[in-house]
Order: sequence, then structure tokens, then C-alpha cells
Amino acid sequence: MKIITADISASQYISQFRDVDKFIGFCRQCGNYGNSWLCPPFDYDIDEKLRPWTKVHVAGVTVDVAGKHQLSEAMALLQPARIELSGYLLEKEQESRGLAFGFSGKCHYCKECGRSQGVPCRHTDKARPSLEAYGFDVGATAEQLLGIQLQWGKDGYLLEQLALIGAVFMP
Repeated sequence: MKIITADISASQYISQFRDVDKFIGFCRQCGNYGNSWLCPPFDYDIDEKLRPWTKVHVAGVTVDVAGKHQLSEAMALLQPARIELSGYLLEKEQESRGLAFGFSGKCHYCKECGRSQGVPCRHTDKARPSLEAYGFDVGATAEQLLGIQLQWGKDGYLLEQLALIGAVFMP
């Protein structure tokens, strides 16, 4: 698997690729909204979380999909790439003492998040919110910074390629 990367200043990334109202609006339509520690609304100010960082290291991968697969199979097909890219992002986060962002969808560390039961996150060492959860446009990020054109399923089936996009905000 080849990880594609790009670097951009945090101020430029925030000004060009963030639309909180639009993307948090999409989050509100998801069943994970308010039910996962990785999803909004958060119990902290996301603008304050982004304020200290000066640069952003964006990383993505693509996964070719052979054959006809239903949309419901996407997470299973992405799982090996998700594990590898998550490890890469967490390593970069630790090296830089930064703040990593993972991927939208369900957390793959727990079968069920404890948030709705009032139980703290059990995997704060590795579970990270997605860029979308902070209002970032992952489609524009993928296309403009990484040269990856996101493909959306059609008629309940996946197209030829899946992609994962994450980032690390760094000092």
C-alpha cells in the first residue's frame, strides 16, 4: 500500500478546506452523531483544539475494488488499509507531538462506543476523530492536495476504488 502525502500550513488548510456549518450538518444526519466519542458534538471547543498548530501533514491511500461489491462491504474492504494508515498517522502524531485525525465511520477499536452509556473512551491512545468531525472537506482535501478523486457508490454498489484520508496537525 502506498501512502500519498502532502503538507500545508494549518492556517491555509483551515481557511481553504473547512466549512464547519456544512460538514457538521452532514454529521448531524448520521446515527453516530452524539453517540460516539469520535463524533460531534464534542465536550470541548474544536477551534481551540486547532489553534496551536502551524502545519498539517495530510495522508491518504486508495484501495482498488475488484468485482461487484455492495456498499455495506466498504468497511471490511478498507480495514487492512485503515489499520496501516491509522498506525502511520499515530506514529506521526507521536513524533511531532501533534494531533492526528482518522476516518469517518464507526470506530474500529470498539464494537460499541460507551458514549451513549456515559462510559469514557477506552482507546484514547489510538482512537481519533475524522477531519469531517471538525468541519473539514475531505473530498476537496483528497482531490486538491493528494490528487485522489473520491468515488461514491452507485445503485447500492461500490465503484472501482475506495479511499481513506487522514491528517496530523503539527507544531
